This record gives sequence, structure tokens and C-alpha cells, in this order.
Amino acid sequence: MRMARTAYVNGDLVASDQARLFADDSGFERGDAVFSTLRVESGEPLDVRLHLDRLSQGLERVGITIPETRQQLHRALVEVAHGAPRPLARLRITVSRGRPSADATRVILANPYHDLAPESLKQGVVVVVVSERIDSRSPLCGIKSTSCQLQVLAGRRARRQSAWEGLLLNERERLVEGSRCNVIAQLDGRLLTPPLTDGCLPGTIRKHLLDAGWIEEGTICRRDLPRVGGMLLSNSLIGVVPVAVLDGRKLRPFAQLDSLRLQLQSLRERDS
Repeated sequence: MRMARTAYVNGDLVASDQARLFADDSGFERGDAVFSTLRVESGEPLDVRLHLDRLSQGLERVGITIPETRQQLHRALVEVAHGAPRPLARLRITVSRGRPSADATRVILANPYHDLAPESLKQGVVVVVVSERIDSRSPLCGIKSTSCQLQVLAGRRARRQSAWEGLLLNERERLVEGSRCNVIAQLDGRLLTPPLTDGCLPGTIRKHLLDAGWIEEGTICRRDLPRVGGMLLSNSLIGVVPVAVLDGRKLRPFAQLDSLRLQLQSLRERDS
């Protein structure tokens, strides 16, 4: 018999199929919400500290307060993760400003997740540069906001071009990120990821790799892309995935990819 999944809604643990939200919630009406998505392996969530750090920073920037302490939110997250689908799940924490004259709405929910096909994880995926642009001057830059329709449209455009991911530039023609991933590029003998000042999100995998000294921040202009030798995409669900083809051009494989993944897995488990 399949075990009922648990969700956390506004301080209560409930069966996930019984979770209810109101139609006049500010997150639904205006996209006035912040979220974070974690990978869960056999009931254990990864990168919990970094996700809660980023969630707290985002909530502070948009002026949303919640009644839970960090410890209470952590416990709720772990509880939902323990009841998440096996072997892999996608756990999302969403906090909106809520209903008029009410507390913020807090939801933690887990759903099944499936890794990319083994050949894509090993050989890489296809990416294209899309026409949508990120404004690095936007007050939402660096916040994991539910106001992410730009990224949705970018991803749809990429898929129409038979690509797995769409890369976004900013108003200065600088590479920022993918529609759902951070980007790491091999350029002039360095492993570079765009700086936050160019408009990218502070991804948790990106943070691990920066702290470990495996990559560094550096601006990548559109004119630099033909010189990129290799590229990785990263986020909390996929970890790191190589890019096989960039705008129709084949890239070199990452020779140390397996070693990088093993070291990254160790870091992620210690941070959970």
C-alpha cells in the first residue's frame, strides 16, 4: 500500500492531497512569493543550510516575515522530506505574502523527481541562447521569486528549438544563467560562472563550487561564447550536467566530471 505523503501548510502537517490555499493569496494573484527547491534522496534533503540561507535572504529583501523560527522551518522541511516519494523527490518551500490581514502563507511539498537519462548525464545536453533578456538592474535579481514568467518563456523557446535549456543574456549582452540553471563555462583556461551583479541567481551548487575553489566568478560576454571550450549547468536537482552542444557547436567533454560529482555529493551531504 502506498504511504500517504505529508505537506506542511501554515504550521500544520497535513496529507498532501488535503492541502488547500485561498484564491486571494498574494502569491497566486501577484506572484508575490519566494521559493526554494531541494533534491531529496531516499527521504533525506540535500543542501538544507544553503537553501534556508537563500530563502531567508529573499524574504528579507521583499519584506515578508514568517512566524516560524529557522529551527522550526528546518524541522518541518525534514518531516516532509522523510515522507517524500522514493528514491528521488523534488521538495519545494514556497512563502507568499499571504491573504489580506493574515500571516504569510508557508507551504512545503514534495513530489516525485526523475534524473536525466544516463546518456544525458554523461554526454551532455543541448543548449541555445534565447532572445529573452534579464535586466540586471531589477530589484528581483538574485531572488528566487515566483515572478519567473520570463524564465518560463525562455525554457519554452529553447524546447521549441529542440534544446534542453535556454541561456539568458542581460541588457548588456552578458551571459547570466539558464532558464532553470546556473552556468559554468571553460574560457581561457578558467572555469567561470557569471557574477551576481550580472543578474544571476545565487544557486546552491554554484555556492558549493565557489566555496571549494573549483570555479570563480567572471563576466562572460556574448562575443566570448564562440571561445567557450566546455560548459556545465548546475542546480539543486541536477547537480552538474555537461553541455554537449551550444548554439549548434559541439563542446569538449569535461574530463574530471565523475570526480567533481563525487566531491560535490560529499559536500552536499555534509550541508544537509
